[in-house]
Formats: sequence, C-alpha cells, structure tokens
Amino acid sequence: MFSAGLATLRELVNETYDGMNGFALRIKNEIDAFLRDEHVKGHVSVAGSFMYLIHFGIEDITNVRDKMWENKKLASEFGLCSICNGVYMVPTHSSNLSAAFTNKDIERSIGIMSDVLNEMRPSLRTSGASYLGWRRNSSEYAHKYGSEEAI
Repeated sequence: MFSAGLATLRELVNETYDGMNGFALRIKNEIDAFLRDEHVKGHVSVAGSFMYLIHFGIEDITNVRDKMWENKKLASEFGLCSICNGVYMVPTHSSNLSAAFTNKDIERSIGIMSDVLNEMRPSLRTSGASYLGWRRNSSEYAHKYGSEEAI
C-alpha cells in the first residue's frame, strides 16, 4: 500500500526540491512586486514549495494574530478567480507546486495571476466591492496562454 509513496521518495532528489522551492519563491517575488507597484498592502507567503494565497491587507505574518487581520474576502476572490482562469489556488488553504512543473508553467501561472489582480483593481482600491464571477473569454485565454487546460 505504501510502496508507491516510498518509490516516489526514492526518486525525489535535492535538485527536485530546490526546483519546486525556487518556483514558489519566483511566484512570491513577482506577485509581491506587482502588489508593491500597485501600492496594494499584501504579500504571498511560502514555505518551500507550499504557497499560500495572497494575504491582502497585511505586510507580513509573524504570528497567528497577524493572519486574523488579513482581508479574507479579497483572498477568496483572488483564489476563485485564479481557479476560473486555470490556476488552482485554493482559497483559505495552501497550494503545492508539482515536480512536473516547467518554467513555462510557472510563467503562465504568474501571467494569469497578474491578469486576475489587474481585473481585481476596483476591489483592491475599495476593498469592499465583490468581484466574484469574472471569467476570461476562453478563446482569448487559449490564444494568450496556449491552452485551456488547468495548471
């Protein structure tokens, strides 16, 4: 029963973990830069290849109380809009990167997340407006990112 898991662990080498961790850090840095450039208070937290949604409304999390102050409505909006556009970011939970991801997958994910943030600008400015339900035209999505399959 556990043989598949053990076989996987034998195949994963330090370079695999380094690659996944590097991808998570790249996403964090690029999305954090976007937020900074747009003067939006928030950040992405990562722990290795575990990546969390953007914590809107707070600059850093140092303890549990800090997380209580984040804007959960914007975090859910971002997560759901990302899912609708092909990037599986679970609202309220961490997302994990796969060893199978390539640079192209990460670039496409960052592009989609940046597009979602651009579409959320009205919500980001007012922090009270709901922006759920936004969905890119699927042919535009396929043209821009190469396919309609979810990442």
